[in-house]
Amino acid sequence: MSADYFVSDQGAIERLGKRFEQAASDLESRISSFLSRADEIEDGFGVLTESQEALQAYNETLSNMVETLRALRSHLDEVGQALATSAKNYATSEESVTGLFGGTE
Repeated sequence: MSADYFVSDQGAIERLGKRFEQAASDLESRISSFLSRADEIEDGFGVLTESQEALQAYNETLSNMVETLRALRSHLDEVGQALATSAKNYATSEESVTGLFGGTE
């Protein structure tokens, strides 16, 4: 690419955006799957499951982790949507500039 002009590949940007959105969807699925098993801690901690303090610490850590993962999922989805918008805006801009100069690509 020459330093004299800027080129964007809308298709590549759209594909990247879809990959981010798919990663967000996959992460949400994994979070849901994990949460369905997260309460099954009886065998995992042995006698610690009888300790309310240990159980409370576990539940707080679990809650914080899920909140953080869901924030990540949301961010991935937002990036994917922003990339899709960027690709659309590049295409619209390209069409507009082409129309101004009466040319074709």
